[in-house]
Amino acid sequence: MKSGGGVDRGSWRNLASGCWNRLEEAAVRIVRPEQNWCVLLVTQGGRFCLQRLALRCGYRMGEMCAELECSERYFHEVCTRDIGLTPKEWLRWERIVVARRMLTGGRSPDEVAEVLGFSSRNNFRREFLAYHRIGPLEFQRRSWGMEVPSDQWEVIREEKRME
Repeated sequence: MKSGGGVDRGSWRNLASGCWNRLEEAAVRIVRPEQNWCVLLVTQGGRFCLQRLALRCGYRMGEMCAELECSERYFHEVCTRDIGLTPKEWLRWERIVVARRMLTGGRSPDEVAEVLGFSSRNNFRREFLAYHRIGPLEFQRRSWGMEVPSDQWEVIREEKRME
């Protein structure tokens, strides 16, 4: 510590316990130039697609922070500042957006749940219901305009029985 209450750069690194120092953290931004959120690491010159990073890390904030080499606390501050959502809120929302795309593209709810890292089909269904007020199979049926492949009808019947 410096006299007068300030923290010198060496002490700050000790306090940060292996995370970026404050000067580097100030240069991280999350921006959305088009349709994808990007993490810009200004001081290192890096750029990550936040959606791809989330998918690669299984929608786990700790793994994302490890890949970005920052603390979870700092990532929380950056997300809240730049996106307007906490990382947990954004990750939940993003995972459901990807699930919608996969369901519309013809993937089964079981496959979507597995690929997106839900612990079970029921957890996926519960999360999907929270956002859309309908189950994933009903969403899929509606998005296909009632044209459901014949092999999916048995799964839809099963979902109806579970309700």
